[in-house]
Amino acid sequence: MRKNILTTAMILGGMAAHAGTFNFKTINIPVELKNGETIEITLQQELPVEDYTENFIKASQELTHETLGHEKMLQLLNKISKVEEEVNEELPI
Repeated sequence: MRKNILTTAMILGGMAAHAGTFNFKTINIPVELKNGETIEITLQQELPVEDYTENFIKASQELTHETLGHEKMLQLLNKISKVEEEVNEELPI
C-alpha cells in the first residue's frame, strides 16, 4: 500500500513538473581568466516544444526512468529496514 501511494505521488508530481516540456539549446563559451586559466561557461536556452506528441513521448520516457529509479530506491530502503530489524533482534537488551 505504501509503495503504491508513493509511486502514484511520484508519477503525479513528475507529470506536473513536465507539463510544459522544453528542449534546451546549449551554448559553450570559453573564457580566459587574468591568470591565464580558461573556464567554460555553459548557457542553456529554453525552446518550447510545439509538437505535443513529442512532448508526450519525452515526458513518458522521463517519467518511466524516474519511476524505475524510485522503485529501486524503495527496494533498497526495504532491504535496509529488514537488515536493521535483524540487527535489532540479535542485539541483547
